[in-house]
Amino acid sequence: FRSSRDDTAVALRRCVCSLESQGLAVTAIFHDRNHGHGGAISSGIRAARGDIVGYVELDLSLAHGLVPLIKRVRRGDAACAVGRRVFTNPVATPIRFITHRVYRRYVAACLRLPVADPECRLKVFRRSEVLPLLDVVEDQHCFWDTELLHRGWMAGVAIVEEPVAFAANCRFKGGGVLRAARAYRRAMVRYRRRAAVGGWGGRLSPATATEPAVDATAGSRGST
Repeated sequence: FRSSRDDTAVALRRCVCSLESQGLAVTAIFHDRNHGHGGAISSGIRAARGDIVGYVELDLSLAHGLVPLIKRVRRGDAACAVGRRVFTNPVATPIRFITHRVYRRYVAACLRLPVADPECRLKVFRRSEVLPLLDVVEDQHCFWDTELLHRGWMAGVAIVEEPVAFAANCRFKGGGVLRAARAYRRAMVRYRRRAAVGGWGGRLSPATATEPAVDATAGSRGST
């Protein structure tokens, strides 16, 4: 979990104690500072012991799509299954719908990816495949999802996409849309610049890339 300035940590500790009293095995990870969206998820993946790991959007607007993705990975369709948000009622969440479409078009213009919605925060992985990627992804904030998928694809990780209806009854609580968009654009520019310096091109694809592949059998080399 991300570090919090309110009483979230206290509430989480109470929740964990309550679940443990019911005989459930629960582990909560607390950071001394905010390590970003990517840092928080990476900590959970590294601490996990199961073969399959994943995460969902905090507002649970996509939680109902988790089981189909787990099934795709379990039956071997791919090592990574990603949700593709479908807005059945865009009028209910216009800001989120518009930003979603803008992000998708921007990413498609900058990078080649096997999925249309890399920023969808509903993903399931085979843990052995994603662990090595956590050590090479540099951006731990708004660009983490996109960079993780692109680096994984470049390394030969099989990725599939599954449509999931966005729950319009969940309110959009993200603040600073323009600030987030600027941060994402800066991260994309940095990533593409490193790609150009490294010789693996602009709109990258495995067929033309020369970036060294990640050893998908290696273990974690660090922790957050």
